[in-house]
This record gives sequence, structure tokens and C-alpha cells, in this order.
Amino acid sequence: MTGILGGTFVDPTQYMTATTSFNSDLFAAPHQLIADSLHSNDKKTRAILENAIKMISANHGQRLHGKGK
Repeated sequence: MTGILGGTFVDPTQYMTATTSFNSDLFAAPHQLIADSLHSNDKKTRAILENAIKMISANHGQRLHGKGK
């Protein structure tokens, strides 16, 4: 998939799991790739990730929050 989308990707895990509020790096690549190692049995973590995926994929626009800006 990454090759089809231009060859670049970014890992959105920290933003999607609320580890950081900064997300400007997500706008740098057309492919957001989450590793399989993120699998969690913790219901709270899974719910946070599920809601973030819904928010990013369903909304027409996204808020950009860059560090130091």
C-alpha cells in the first residue's frame, strides 16, 4: 500500500492513543501505518484507538497541531 501512495508513510500511534497531542507529522505522508504490535487487550486503550480511527477517517477536515506553533 505504501508504494501505491507514493512510498512514504507515518506512524500515527502516539497521536491516536493520546500519548501526544501533536499531529503535524501525520500531514507529511499520505499513508498512516499502524504496526500490528499495537494490539492490546486493554479495553480503554482499544476504545481510544477505535475512536481516533473513526475521527480521522470519517471527518472531512483535521486539526493540525505542530510542536512550537
